[in-house]
Amino acid sequence: YYEESLAISREVGDRAGEGTTLNNIGQSYINQGQYENASEFLQQALEISQEIGSFASEGVTLNEIGRISQNQGNYEDSLKYYKQALEVYKSIGNPAWVAVALNNIGAVYRAQGNYSEAMRYYEESLAISHEVGDRAGEEVTLHNIAGIYRNQDQKDLALEYYEASLSIIRELGRKASAIPTLSSIASLYREREDYDLALTYYQEALALSREVQLPDREGSILSNIGSIYDDQNQDEQALKYYQQALAVSQALGDRSIEGFRIYLIGTVYVELARYSEALETLQQAFSIMKELGEEN
Repeated sequence: YYEESLAISREVGDRAGEGTTLNNIGQSYINQGQYENASEFLQQALEISQEIGSFASEGVTLNEIGRISQNQGNYEDSLKYYKQALEVYKSIGNPAWVAVALNNIGAVYRAQGNYSEAMRYYEESLAISHEVGDRAGEEVTLHNIAGIYRNQDQKDLALEYYEASLSIIRELGRKASAIPTLSSIASLYREREDYDLALTYYQEALALSREVQLPDREGSILSNIGSIYDDQNQDEQALKYYQQALAVSQALGDRSIEGFRIYLIGTVYVELARYSEALETLQQAFSIMKELGEEN
């Protein structure tokens, strides 16, 4: 479809349509992890948007090129493109996109471990989102700020911002978005050894993952719940949840995760003194890890 659209745009001399299609093709390649192909099409789209003076398209394309660099760990290039996008969005007076660009820049600084710079951009993004009433943008930034506090082991502040993020998610009715936030809160409570609260948040996340049909999330949460019971030496409960998590990974065909979850089950069998089952299970896990070259 995109190739046909591109050919038609070029045939009739529709430069704006050509640029839009090139951008769409580039984004499609990004989603497939084909960054070189994506970059090729996006650079063409960027040239066209600059040629015809389409600032909105230019900002979007700069942002996407920045995303490629970020995904490849090329943070300096990523910052260059994100900051160019930021200036474009400021020039056309689009505060919502300014907030997005600020958030993206903050994410790169966070990935570099430069938390003070990341926080500076996140806070500016948060202020703009709040001012223009962009609750979804506000929620994303609150979640990102919570992540910085977590990186710095400031658990109380991390929980405060995760809860603020979760409050907006509930307000907006975004069930899928609630799952990672609930899981982040649960894991912080687990680190504090407040297992009852951790389980409360994980159970809510588990119910939502099943409701919106996200089996990869469901499997991860089941495994985390199993680990909480494992931490408390509640071996039968741990085994129950690890086995459910294993069934999910097997249904998804994820051999690497399957091997790890079989290993976890094997360790519980050891704790239960069910040694023959433990040996068989751990050998099975090792066989999968060897098959995948993950013995270490």
